[in-house]
Amino acid sequence: MKKVLALVMAVATFFALAITTTAAEIPSDYIAYFSFDDVDNGLKGGIAVANSSTGYNADVVLDSEAHSGKALYMTGGTYFLNVTKEDGTPLLTDQTELTISFWSNTNGVGPNWTFYIAPNSDPQTYLSEKYLGCLENTSITIERYYLDSAASRTPSLSTPIDGNTWKMVTVTFTETSFTLYVDGEWCADYQLSTESLPQIFGENGVFQIGKANWTDAGEFFEGYIDEFYVYDYAMTDEQVLALYAAQGGEVEDTTAEDTTAEDTDAEDTTADTTKNEDTSSDATTTDADTKAEEKKGCGSVMTGAAAVIVALTTTFGVALVKKHDK
Repeated sequence: MKKVLALVMAVATFFALAITTTAAEIPSDYIAYFSFDDVDNGLKGGIAVANSSTGYNADVVLDSEAHSGKALYMTGGTYFLNVTKEDGTPLLTDQTELTISFWSNTNGVGPNWTFYIAPNSDPQTYLSEKYLGCLENTSITIERYYLDSAASRTPSLSTPIDGNTWKMVTVTFTETSFTLYVDGEWCADYQLSTESLPQIFGENGVFQIGKANWTDAGEFFEGYIDEFYVYDYAMTDEQVLALYAAQGGEVEDTTAEDTTAEDTDAEDTTADTTKNEDTSSDATTTDADTKAEEKKGCGSVMTGAAAVIVALTTTFGVALVKKHDK
């Protein structure tokens, strides 16, 4: 038995190491992608373009302080970017799912609005808000509102962050949920039954990078934004972590130190099960408890390289997770 298990683990380890040496690929089915590497090409990708609010893209500041290549640099009000289709029409009309992913780096002082999506350009009114938005300061907060009163207010998603540090933020939206990830890890989600995405996007909606329409003047973003992706579907936990890995996120082999199982007799296993029968009936675990435990600590177990690792994880117990450097 030990020889068989050792052989299985050797084969699994061989394939895992072989696959992880090959970089994961970023899904190319995005509807928008902005690299911010240069003004000519870094402000367009997929079917979308990003244009400066000043009317001149030459005013856009692209800085070498970047996650990759160059990054968008904003000073908190000089300009922001309007995202549309190439023909100038709204990008997100009638969309029922969405994934937005980007890298950002701020000083932890806010408010800093990375993105803001609303049915029109009107200033927001407290308790009647209608928008999706990402707000950064000492935390990342995702807000999703289509309100008529305080009673219909949806809780926001939030997780603490360090200032002056690059991180990959990913948010997925469906008609009934939204989920926040940082550096490929699940951090928070919320299930809801109202606030239809097409309602929020509107027929003539706005999609802004670096500004939210609070008050007539607005609230802006100060810091760096890089590698901005938009997909017209909600990525899974595994897809988000793979996207993180494909952009240089570190993963590590989390196979237990001793991966060879003890060669125990079937009779002994049965006996142990019988012996614990009385005590097992005392413990009760709800579905919610199980999910919370699986998600605890924003930890997502998954490949960073290829789908074959998923099969290896399922079959042989070999898994990869994000590497922590804190």
